[in-house]
Amino acid sequence: MGSESFRNICGDLAEAELALRRWEASEAPGAAARRDEYRHLIDGLEAELRQAIHERQARHSGRHGG
Repeated sequence: MGSESFRNICGDLAEAELALRRWEASEAPGAAARRDEYRHLIDGLEAELRQAIHERQARHSGRHGG
């Protein structure tokens, strides 16, 4: 994953976390469903970031013998 993709995912994660905080403060109808959706989205984005970090570490350590 390139740096631009990584930054985009970080930006998406920040936006999703902000939206989740807004929905957590909301008592609007459907807020609970929105909170669940954003939590799921955040979990997915965090998983993508962890995977990208692990892949980068693996490439980096492979170049330096270990």
